[in-house]
Amino acid sequence: MRRHVIDQFLFPYQRSFAISFSIAAERAFQLIGAEFKPQTFLVGIAWPPIPGRHFLCIEPEDGPWPQSLFAATPESLEEDWKRHPMQQMFYGDEPTMRDKPENIRRIVVSNAIAKDLETLAATDGMCSFVSVARPVLGYYVAAIVRVPQSLLVRFPAISYSWMNEQAEGSFLLSCIRQLLGEAERVLQMPEPGRFSHDSFRSAGEIVRRAAADFLRTPFLDGEFPMSDLFDDYNAISRLMYEGATGEGRMIIARRDNPNIDWVLKLARPAPLREKRWARKLLQMGSGATALVADLDSIHGLGRLRDASFDAFSVQFLDQQHWDFRRGNEIMLRTRFGEPRLPQELIGEARFHENFRRLFPDAGEEAGQLYREILDLLLSQPRGSMLVVAEDAAAEANRLDRQGTRIEPTRLTADLIEKATRIDGTILADPQGLCHAIGVILDGSANDDCTPARGARYNSAVRYVTSPARRLAFVLSEDRTLDVIPLLRPRMSKMELEALVRSLEGASIDTYSAFRYQLDTARFYLTAAQCERVNTTLERLDKLALTDGQIVIGIALFAPDPQMTPEYLDP
Repeated sequence: MRRHVIDQFLFPYQRSFAISFSIAAERAFQLIGAEFKPQTFLVGIAWPPIPGRHFLCIEPEDGPWPQSLFAATPESLEEDWKRHPMQQMFYGDEPTMRDKPENIRRIVVSNAIAKDLETLAATDGMCSFVSVARPVLGYYVAAIVRVPQSLLVRFPAISYSWMNEQAEGSFLLSCIRQLLGEAERVLQMPEPGRFSHDSFRSAGEIVRRAAADFLRTPFLDGEFPMSDLFDDYNAISRLMYEGATGEGRMIIARRDNPNIDWVLKLARPAPLREKRWARKLLQMGSGATALVADLDSIHGLGRLRDASFDAFSVQFLDQQHWDFRRGNEIMLRTRFGEPRLPQELIGEARFHENFRRLFPDAGEEAGQLYREILDLLLSQPRGSMLVVAEDAAAEANRLDRQGTRIEPTRLTADLIEKATRIDGTILADPQGLCHAIGVILDGSANDDCTPARGARYNSAVRYVTSPARRLAFVLSEDRTLDVIPLLRPRMSKMELEALVRSLEGASIDTYSAFRYQLDTARFYLTAAQCERVNTTLERLDKLALTDGQIVIGIALFAPDPQMTPEYLDP
């Protein structure tokens, strides 16, 4: 369907809307640490059909979702509308009764799209989530977000019953629902997509709303929180008590829970909204003994009688640093008010690939040792740094006056725990032998240094920038753990060239998708490929403007000076 022909697309600014929606979803997933770029697209159904226009349209039209995937017809939708259970519902106010037929139509369209997308899950392992459709210029338009089934398994949801129906809640699901709700909200605006740059909420706000929404889940059967628990827990974690940061645990349970062994009960419950009182009481909740609170108030101090019981709890770890848990499973992690998924700093596969590329002769055993050391550093209560260097022995000698050189000793949990008690860096070789502790590093300032980070981080950046291969693990005082350098993933040389050729062979109706993919992969392009891409885009952009399309400009492609052949697989 030609984009400049008005009777063959959904609405005039659909491409702008779709791109803005895709960017919002991608940035939100980056913020929560999902390490996956979600698939997004739009589906519009003209019901009743509009003479001279397609019954069903998809944006992007050149995406991997063919129209043949969708089986809905005007007749099937009409039949579903007549039989929908909401037809039997009666509301006490006239406006709601008046809106009921239209609301059912929107739900019927969304359900039909979701049902057809279920067939894809069996072939590509992706799960589809569909917004409630909104009418735009005669079409019912729904937004779709698709994520891997493996991601949902990795971050399992809580099952609960609501109005005699089963429902699920998790931080990841709440993020997806917030994105769909955001798309639905913007679709209701006049000329959706025309001002998408300031129509969609920021990714940060979407993520924070998702966290607040997740913590409205009925963690106690049949009981929904009456307040904003995300705000309550954040406020408690920000407060100091007599100069001490907030560390402690809060079990979420009813006052009459038989699984609680009470140490003490408050005569008058302390409401969570009274933050200073709650923070004062938190000082008592540590170890197996914790505060016991429902979804509104703190009731006392106690411990779980059955430790295997998967009670919900909040673990306050430091100032503005808390986790929401189910048993030992972390379901939401919050740092400085920013919620994230409870995943590792760096995935297992990514860590080992990074380590192998830096130290190809070290072996798998050494890589596994340093993966375990990364977890050990995270468990330390103070800031610390460990540097792995292929020239560790020589550097221990050179920096002898700036640290404490030791006989080469195998890194162990006990050595790391003791060595991190003193200032300076632990210096080790790729095989896992420690050569020095308490080392004050040197190095020249470079473009990767930043005033936004502390002295420890910038010291690591300066030191690892050298001809010798080096890797630093930096645990800052704010509990941020960095791996420096964290090399970009490799990309297939054949796939990259195929992408450039696809752009060169694309039409003005199909080239935007390839342009977007190349924009995300521009680091890997050679000078010759950059020139080919720029020449092709200049030609196609001119044709698109002549054809009356909207063209979204991007920066010219240029080779990245940090790109080397090792970033490409054959």
